[in-house]
Amino acid sequence: MTDMIELLTTRFAEPIAVYRDLLRGLAATGEPPYRQSVLLDTHPVEGPSLTTPHLRIQVSYSYQDADELGSFPADMRPVCVRIHVQGYPDKYPDRRAAGSDLVHEYPAVEPEAWARAVLGRQWSDYAYQMIRRTDVDRRMRTSLIYTQPLFVVFVASDGAPVLAPDNIAWNRLWLKVIDARKLDPDPGSRALRDHIARVGPYAPTAGIRHPDTEPDGGWRLEVTGVPVDRLTDTAAETVRALRNGIRVRGRIAKQFRPIRLHVELDHVVVYFKWARNPNTFAVTMHPPQTGDELAGPPWHTPAAVAGTMISGWQEELCTGLLVRGTRRRDGDTIYISAPPSAPVHPELLRPGFSRGSRRPARLFRRDYVNRSRTVRLRRARSSRSHRATSGD
Repeated sequence: MTDMIELLTTRFAEPIAVYRDLLRGLAATGEPPYRQSVLLDTHPVEGPSLTTPHLRIQVSYSYQDADELGSFPADMRPVCVRIHVQGYPDKYPDRRAAGSDLVHEYPAVEPEAWARAVLGRQWSDYAYQMIRRTDVDRRMRTSLIYTQPLFVVFVASDGAPVLAPDNIAWNRLWLKVIDARKLDPDPGSRALRDHIARVGPYAPTAGIRHPDTEPDGGWRLEVTGVPVDRLTDTAAETVRALRNGIRVRGRIAKQFRPIRLHVELDHVVVYFKWARNPNTFAVTMHPPQTGDELAGPPWHTPAAVAGTMISGWQEELCTGLLVRGTRRRDGDTIYISAPPSAPVHPELLRPGFSRGSRRPARLFRRDYVNRSRTVRLRRARSSRSHRATSGD
């Protein structure tokens, strides 16, 4: 592989230099420098395969803030840089012209060589290759978002690469990712190789974790009230999914820190802190009790119901619910609900959905999720963390 890396580094010296300048600027500011972005759009790292006839390769990148993906030192401000390697037939002049006509299988050494050539020795020493789950449907197996080799490196704001923390949430980096393989460091990187041999390919977090988090990096959450196993199967599954979802740091917002989940037979209350506000806030959810109360997507399973509620809270809290919502103080807690004028989504009232029961409407009326507005907002937020790769 060393010969391949050297050949690629020489062949694409100019665009690779631009690439590295861009990635250093990205790490320092959180945004890719404009000049380098324009240069890479017109002169990408793209050329013939070194292992496979009639195959061309293009390298692109995306990124996201990494400080909520695991326990990093508080002042590090890390960025996760993703390197995407895509193959396509050489009957096309470039990746854009190939569109969705891609090559999904070729020797594994090829994408790693291209990724290492772009990253350079130092960043490659700290890089990982993503491992995806295999129990996916046939359509997903031929989808670019699933099949493209994907490499990541975590970089501090000073440009220094760092190991992933030992509680890194790999599944939050890309679709269907469940684990990662550490790339072998250069033989000359003795200190890093010794660390990996001694403690593994991760940075220990025992001494730097946020005091309100568990060892897995999720928020510490007290669960009170009725034991979950006393709920109906559907309600219990919904509550467990809700508990797991709100524990994820940054899932709702960086300012959101859950402190307690109180369970009753027909509803749950999420108590949380918001930014530096000294008050405790609370929102309520009524989980479905039986499968008959589930609707079509995105409310078709208990986990989907919990995920939809969390997405709704994300939108509402990030757009001022604490100010414009209905507020009721009880002791030290302020209970928040949607304004009285919040509409009910038409799907909640369609024929057959609430037949024989108004409970589904009650379930979502208080915690209304405007799906079209949520999709637009989430797409806007994702433009930075999931930059579209060339030709997608």
